[in-house]
Amino acid sequence: MATEACVSADLIVAYVEGRLDATARSQVETHADDCASCREALSELAAGSIARRSNVSVAAIGEAVDVPAGTQVARYLVLYQVGRGGMATVYAAYDPELDRKIALKVLHRSGRSDHTRLRREARALAQLAHPNVVAVYDVGEHDGLLFIAMELIDGQSMREWIAPGRTFSELAPVFSAAARALAAAHDKGIVHRDVKPENLLLDKAGVVRVSDFGLAARGGEHDVVAGTPAYMAPEQFEGTAGPSADAYALCLTLFEAVMGHRPDGDKGTRASRWVDADGPTEAKVDLGAPKVNLDAAMTGVPPRIADIVRRGLARDPASRPTLAQIATALDAAPSHRNRRIAIGAALLAASIGVFAFARGGTAGPQCDVAGNAAVSSWADHRSAVQRSFATANPAAAASVFAVVDKSLTTYFGDWAAMSQDSCSRTRVTGDQSDSLLDLRTRCLDQRLATATALVDLLATAKTPSVVEGAVTAVAGLPSIAGCGDIAALTSVVPLPTEPDRLHEAEALQNTLARGAALQLVGQYDEATALIKPVLVDAVKLDYAPVLATAKHLQGDLYYRAGDYTAAATALREAVAAAARGRDDRTATKALTLLAGIVGYAQGKLDEGMQLANDADAWSARAGRVDEDEAELADIQGLLHDAKGEPLVAKPFYEKALALREKLYGADHLIVALSLNNLAGVPYTLGKYEEARALHERAKAIREKTLGPVSADLAVTLNAIAAIDEDEQKYDDAEKGFRRAIAIWEQVLGKEHPDVAAAHNNLGNLLRRKGDNAGAIIELERAVAIWTPQKNPNLTSALGNLAITYYQQKDYAKAIALYNQVVAATPDNTADMAHYLVNRGQVLEAMENHPDAHADYTKAVVIYEATIPATDRRLAWALTILGKHQLHEKQTVPAAQSLARAAKILEADKEARPDELAAARFALARAKWDTGEHAAAIALARSAREGTKDVAVIDEWLKGKS
Repeated sequence: MATEACVSADLIVAYVEGRLDATARSQVETHADDCASCREALSELAAGSIARRSNVSVAAIGEAVDVPAGTQVARYLVLYQVGRGGMATVYAAYDPELDRKIALKVLHRSGRSDHTRLRREARALAQLAHPNVVAVYDVGEHDGLLFIAMELIDGQSMREWIAPGRTFSELAPVFSAAARALAAAHDKGIVHRDVKPENLLLDKAGVVRVSDFGLAARGGEHDVVAGTPAYMAPEQFEGTAGPSADAYALCLTLFEAVMGHRPDGDKGTRASRWVDADGPTEAKVDLGAPKVNLDAAMTGVPPRIADIVRRGLARDPASRPTLAQIATALDAAPSHRNRRIAIGAALLAASIGVFAFARGGTAGPQCDVAGNAAVSSWADHRSAVQRSFATANPAAAASVFAVVDKSLTTYFGDWAAMSQDSCSRTRVTGDQSDSLLDLRTRCLDQRLATATALVDLLATAKTPSVVEGAVTAVAGLPSIAGCGDIAALTSVVPLPTEPDRLHEAEALQNTLARGAALQLVGQYDEATALIKPVLVDAVKLDYAPVLATAKHLQGDLYYRAGDYTAAATALREAVAAAARGRDDRTATKALTLLAGIVGYAQGKLDEGMQLANDADAWSARAGRVDEDEAELADIQGLLHDAKGEPLVAKPFYEKALALREKLYGADHLIVALSLNNLAGVPYTLGKYEEARALHERAKAIREKTLGPVSADLAVTLNAIAAIDEDEQKYDDAEKGFRRAIAIWEQVLGKEHPDVAAAHNNLGNLLRRKGDNAGAIIELERAVAIWTPQKNPNLTSALGNLAITYYQQKDYAKAIALYNQVVAATPDNTADMAHYLVNRGQVLEAMENHPDAHADYTKAVVIYEATIPATDRRLAWALTILGKHQLHEKQTVPAAQSLARAAKILEADKEARPDELAAARFALARAKWDTGEHAAAIALARSAREGTKDVAVIDEWLKGKS
């Protein structure tokens, strides 16, 4: 709210234009410090470049545009107003294409002649992909309204968050994250220029986002005075702002958050808080306010932070720390609470031998011991791993070992570097507490235990599959960087302090580390046997983080064994334990896997989507770790794929791919996995060349790393063969499927489920080629492999075999198989509806029209109850039913069914042309029979555009036009 003596609009414009003398400028700035309305006006005027238009008043900027709830802005549906500023109003809106709520920032109509700010903000945000920067999705203009569609933050501003007063332990991770976000912007050449509490947003999970890049500029470009005076660096008043201006503003905001007021309080001038690197300096303009000694003002604040703030507020930009340095200082600085804990933790550590280090002048060399030992550990085992690879899988040994060697050398090197740095910061420089060293050391010890267990397993590899899985196993090791995430480490419930319980917890963690290594190399039975007693002991111990880890691993192993129900139960228990233990990352990973199992493997898509949303919330709490985000994005893509939404799935797959390329490089095997998933989108849409290009890239990666014979390569060969089949390159497809079968049999054995999948695919191809006898051989082989394992794909193979017998006109065998499939499929599910339609077609061929009609109508009812009314599976069932009704002379019902089918397919941008053509031609015949001849002819002609049966349609059209 404005104060009684607000400065005039003309004075504010003159200030922004730089036409005021020093005294008048200081008066405007001092007033704006205490007046939120004038502060906003100054910021908005500079943002919109209003200084270039002297005929624009401050009042005009404030003229808002109201967009009522329910208004459609482009594709977005406005829900309610979130907030309003001088240049724009923000609304919560719904994006129907991506099924999510967003924030819609709409420029006020009075500022429409100058869209510079909003477009600049969109461009700036679009270049930043950082978890602590508000994400931008879209920018555009609709019905005279310029808008940005961006991430909706459900939370509050920094101003609101700090109002009750916050401890430094609460503030440090938030400001560190904000600093890293601004550092990322600077890496892109973008300077924010308006950092202040209102532009730092915190969601309900406590994750900070930097927002409002409307003043963002390139480098130190010269412009009109831009920013909010209360938070502007000295050089900004001269129209210049480089990265150090953002450092200044963030340090000032940090001071305000810690102390409850800005350095000059209610009396000082802006100039009085500008200091040199070595202490306070004289102000350019002094209105009589006292100078401020920041060191004295920040009594009680950790010295390292007081120093960072003091240097951040230096007059000389070159004397200020960078945003990365500020983040590092915030990560390292202990809170008062940690200092109080440190004494007890250090004594306990000494009594049980956790630390091998002691205080004293020799701390530096002692800090090198553990790191050197870690590096030497891999060097000592390299030869053993290399020999085992050569014996177990000669074809892939050299290329796989090269990747594993490079990755593990880096991993152990990173471990050593962080171990040495963490030790030195406590034992040498003293800027890290003993308790924090303890936390980081334990984290590093767990990482080392898992990596060492994995190396031991690789050194004793006996099968080709272990060698093939080595690259992804090493990539699956927990990141060393996580042991530097102070916020995450300090948030987890501490280990027990009683020596016996502490010893038990550490022993269980070491056993789980070996179990995780066994899981990484695919030795699932051994891992399961190993962790069984751990689970019992973890429950007795009742230390939630260990129990959460154990349950997560158990759930993963149940999933690998195909026991989805048990897996889901274990993972839900893992989430509950992780929540009790404040272990956000384990909760994220457990929920992500649970979403995949429930939503994709068990077919409960809506529940899976909700679980994925829960995983996303936990990921935000955990700091959005790239590895976790990539896995979650993949699962979200799979779920949308399963819902028949490939275009919605695509951005999730692309996100996973981009993150994995960033983490591992463009030629890593995990990248090949993402390429395969992404290729499914164009394949589903019939864009076969685009899909082929992605699979070919994956094939090149897999051949380079694994050689010409690998299970992963067979996956890609199988996918490319499927494309060949759809492009009617049947001979190429057959060669591809047979090569995949040969590789899988050699690497996995003839009874492996993947081999059954290949036989199933080859059988379907042979049926399309007209070789029904060959198809039956392949499909029966698939059924024989899958049956003993009760594989969920068995019903699919039985259905394919039934189709083959149907095409051979062996209806008795076909109907027997379909009866078996229907009996094994849960009732009132979409799968049941699919099989009922297929069985109905067999019954119709057997001239059992009443039972066929019953199957068709039941299928439609089930689809109507289980899938959206716009789903093309419903259109398919209605088309089949409509054709049946035509055959039975039920002309009016047939026309109704077919009209519904055509309407669904016409509205579906992803519908296949041949499906729409079939519905339209059948509807044409129904309309002809009801006397609607002109409409019938038009429909038949339109059907010619999307079908291969042009001759059939032309024959029907003869004599009708």
